[in-house]
Parts: sequence; structure tokens; C-alpha cells
Amino acid sequence: MKKNYFIALLFWAGMFSCSGLKKAPTGAVLSGKIAESTDSVFLVYFSGKKYKTPIREDGSFHLKIDSLASENMGFFSVGNNRASIYVERSDSLYITLDASADKFDETLCFSGIGAENNNFLAEEKILGRKHSLQFYDLLNRNEKALTASLDSLQNPYLAHLESAKNLSPAFYSIKARSFAYHWALAKLEFENVIPVEELSTDFLAYKKEFPLEDEQLFKLEVRSYRRYLEQTLQNTLFDSLDNRFGGRQQVMEAFQRTPNTVVSLQLRFLNQMLKVQTIKNELLYEIIGGSVEACYDGENIQALLDEYRSYSTDEKKEEEMVRMVELLSKLKKGSIAPEISGASIDGKPVSLIDFKGKYVYVDVWETGCGPCRREIPHLKKLEKDYHGKNIVFLSVSIDQNREAWERMVKDEQLSGVQIHAKGGWRAPFMDTYQIKGVPAFILVDPEGKLIDRSAPRPSTKEIRKVFDELKGGNEAIAMK
Repeated sequence: MKKNYFIALLFWAGMFSCSGLKKAPTGAVLSGKIAESTDSVFLVYFSGKKYKTPIREDGSFHLKIDSLASENMGFFSVGNNRASIYVERSDSLYITLDASADKFDETLCFSGIGAENNNFLAEEKILGRKHSLQFYDLLNRNEKALTASLDSLQNPYLAHLESAKNLSPAFYSIKARSFAYHWALAKLEFENVIPVEELSTDFLAYKKEFPLEDEQLFKLEVRSYRRYLEQTLQNTLFDSLDNRFGGRQQVMEAFQRTPNTVVSLQLRFLNQMLKVQTIKNELLYEIIGGSVEACYDGENIQALLDEYRSYSTDEKKEEEMVRMVELLSKLKKGSIAPEISGASIDGKPVSLIDFKGKYVYVDVWETGCGPCRREIPHLKKLEKDYHGKNIVFLSVSIDQNREAWERMVKDEQLSGVQIHAKGGWRAPFMDTYQIKGVPAFILVDPEGKLIDRSAPRPSTKEIRKVFDELKGGNEAIAMK
């Protein structure tokens, strides 16, 4: 692939960015007919928002989406199958497919306004089976061999783009830049494993060819661009921190000692590096959101929040962060544990407060979670080893499908206290405890006070040490 071709491609595509194409601010319509569907709902996701409509008995569906952005990249799903979809305002797409697992991709077809863009995406998915764009197996090559391999991998995709008919200018722009950033990401990954002094000036010139900030691709959550942006920022940030603290190990030690200081440097770095406020707001939020718990016990949490708010202009995210800090203030060790409740398999209500007088080790999980299932054998062993002690093992399922949970409890012969919480991820206690992922483990003392809202997993050695040090935790009791 010639370097000049990429530059020309990006220049041409940039002429048709989101600001250059105006459409009437109306909604889009998605309708169609699905054969062999075992699912009753058609789901579409754009920028984290979910839209759904029922699939009728004859396989037909109809969905009107209002208040869309000018361009929207996402995916739709039918059962366990999913496919990419691109919608512009005023598009009206008719979708036909066979939902059978072995026929879904080959039978997917779009017609109507915006069909050409989406048929391109469907063809691209099939093309990907022949020409993988996963570059990591190429990283052990030298610079010349890598460049040649990248060219041979990218050529079919670019040829497909150039030969496509009637693509909208905005869609063409998005795909051209997406391909270009995928190519740049491969070079960046290569640079991470090869000493920079072994790379030519021409090879390293890609950093000047590809803008670090592309607001449209960022909003559309284009994976190749997001990974390129985040990897570039991460490399630059760690180089800066390494220089300040004397090495990567020293950076980690500094974070353990004074997390507020390190997070403050990260916030300051992003504020200086990024100019596009939309991108800056999102990444600042990710930094502070991922670190606020570690920083909470520090003395300067308010100063850190004030610094974050001085850089961000997203009032909604700022309010979310303030609320998160308020919730965490109620989850300190020794605080009264917020209520957790659900129903047993026989439908009886069960609450955390029912076990007052005993230590409670809470496991929040769901049947479709791989890490959750991997903890089950360790949890069973832990229960067996501490059987008859003053510790209750309370497993709380957040499955949307209660029947799936019931089957697994019976099939796996799960012990302890098994309950199902209504609402799934939106169950009240998930927000109250600020649980962002499962499995999650919580340890509560006999007075109903928190010992640890993020307790060690059953598979760790730490949890046994914690149990053995519990006051009265190893006293035998008559379990109900």
C-alpha cells in the first residue's frame, strides 16, 4: 500500500465528514422479515442505546427510531446472531434474513434507502473470513516484511470499498478512515515491540499522517480508531509517568501509596493532550471513574474531583461522578451494609438482614458469565471447608432468565443460600453497591456492617486468610 494513497484517501474522505452532509432531522425506519427466528425481539444498538421491537409470528417487524444523530454505526441482533448496521437520518431499511446460525450471514440482505451502505457491511463480514485483519501474528517480522504484509491484507478491503456502488459520502468517509486507522494501529503495535532506533523515519511518519482526534469516529465508537487513540495516549502517558517516577514499577508503587497524585497527573495529561472537548470529556470520565474507588480513602478526593470538573464540560457525567462518590461514602468498612434481597427457588423472600448474627459472604453472579462459572468449584470447596462455621454463603443471581438460573442451581447442585434478584443489572443493590462487573463478592459482619464490598474471590488464597482471621467466624453454629 502506497503511503500517498492513504493520505489522498483520508483527504478525500475528510471532505465528507459529518459537518459536510445535512439531512432533515427525522427518524429512521427499520423493518423486514426474518425466517427461522426462534427469538421474539429484534434489537438494535447505537452508541450504547438499545432499541427493540417485537418479531411477529410471520417473522415481520417494524421499528421507527426518532432523534438519531446524522450518522449512526451499531449492530442488530436476533437471538445469538448479530450484524453491523449503519443508519443515517431519513433512512428506511428493509431487512431479510434466515436466522439459522449457518445461514444468517449469507442470507442477510438490505433494500430501501441506505441499503447500499449496509449490504457493503454484510459483504465485508464475509470478506473477513478470507482476509484477516488481525495483525498480531505479523509483529515478529521486520519493517519491510510487515509493511508488505499489511498491504496484502488491506488491499482486498480497499478494493471492495473502491468498487462499491452508491455508497453515501458520509459512509464512505467513515469506512475509509476506519481502514486507515486499522493500518496505523498495526504500525503502532509493531512499534511497541521493536526498538524505535531500528525503525525508519518513513515508517514512523504515520503518526503525522493520522490525526489523533477524530470526533466523528469517536462518537461512532469505531473500534480501530478508539484502539489507536487509546494506545497512543497510553504509550505517551506511561512514558511521561516513567520519566517522572523512574520506571514502570515505581509508577505502580506510587499509585499504591498516593493514588490521588497519579490520577491527578493522568487527568492533567489528558487535558493537555486533547483538544476536542467531546473526546476529552469521555476519557477524563473513564480515568476518574475507574480510579475514584482507589482514591476514595485519600485525603484529597474532593480536590481530585474539583480538578476533574475544571477540565470537563459534561455536566451529566460530573453529576454521575459526584453521586458515585456519595455512594462510596456509604460503603466504607464499618458502614451498615445496604440491603440485598431476592427470592429462593421455591419463591420465598430472602434478605441480607435475615442472617444478622452471622458473617455473610455474598456472591453476585449470572449463569452466562464465564468468570462467574469458573469460581463455582472454588466456592463449593470454600463452603465445604468452612461448613458449620459462623459464615453464610449467599449467592445472588442477576439473571434476566430466572428459569436458566433455576436449571443451573439444580444441575450443578449449588449449595449455600441461592436467591434470584429481580431487575438483573438494574436491581437496586447493583447501583447501591456500585457493582460494575460480575462476579462480585461482598463480606458482611454479624452486626450487618460491611467488612469489604470488594472481597477476595473464592479462588484466591486471600479469602481463606480473611475467613480465618474473622472474630468468631470459626465457631461452630447450628445452621438453619
